[in-house]
Amino acid sequence: MRSTLRIVTILMGAGFALQGVGWLVAPDRAAATLGMPVLDGLARSTQFGDFAAFFLTLGLSILAGSASGRGRLLYFPAALLASAAFGRVVAWAVHGAAFATTFILVEIGASLLLLATMCASTTATAGGGKNLGGNPGEVSRRGGGSGYEGEEEMVAPPARCVDATDAQAQRGRQYLHLVVEHGAHRAG
Repeated sequence: MRSTLRIVTILMGAGFALQGVGWLVAPDRAAATLGMPVLDGLARSTQFGDFAAFFLTLGLSILAGSASGRGRLLYFPAALLASAAFGRVVAWAVHGAAFATTFILVEIGASLLLLATMCASTTATAGGGKNLGGNPGEVSRRGGGSGYEGEEEMVAPPARCVDATDAQAQRGRQYLHLVVEHGAHRAG
């Protein structure tokens, strides 16, 4: 399941990045795929530059977040797509734009897919793997990472998705309960 999500996410990132390249090399076609005319004058410069920037940044950030151990980077493109969907709804509700059902569904669906991919990748590495899966604040002396050979690096706690059966969270709650209970007995 994780590899399927990752492959779909990589393809989606490549597609968005290619859409951004399209705004640079064939803007007439790129505009047509979004159902808009090519604007004139300064508006054309804004249209081409802003859409190229949006799609290139979106696609490249998805590709970066698809790399092993980099799932948390997918929050950014998920938020970007959700914001675009929100902006479309506001344009419809407040400014009289046509309701862009297809685009909104694609943006929301892609956001949810990115979040699912992020959750799958972070839970996969939570018990070990590329992000070292250590305890928060653990100092690693392993070489070959992104730093210099033998360099110490702090291991960040892995991002966690909500999981009601999370054994580590359950143990934490039990420990907290014991600390509070014994502390109350000592104070009384």
